[in-house]
Amino acid sequence: MQGTATYTTQLLGHEQVTVPVGTYLAAHMESRKLISTTIVIEADGKTYRGTLSGSETTNWWCVPEIGAAACGDNPSQSFTSCAELEGLMEKEK
Repeated sequence: MQGTATYTTQLLGHEQVTVPVGTYLAAHMESRKLISTTIVIEADGKTYRGTLSGSETTNWWCVPEIGAAACGDNPSQSFTSCAELEGLMEKEK
């Protein structure tokens, strides 16, 4: 198996985001992963070749005061989860 993988991240701009503990100016980032693999299988005197490829794009917003406020469609995978932000909000009450 041989292949390539590339990963790029770029700043798309700045946006206001609101989370349970407040509203912040966040950096809107986009990460892209591209994978391409060639598979060669030899069996019973025959050679089989195939190519697999895929891509994934993730958008996330980073707030200097609290870390990454959201990552993709699953906040539980972010650097600062919704549960952590709710905990911060509880401490402020």
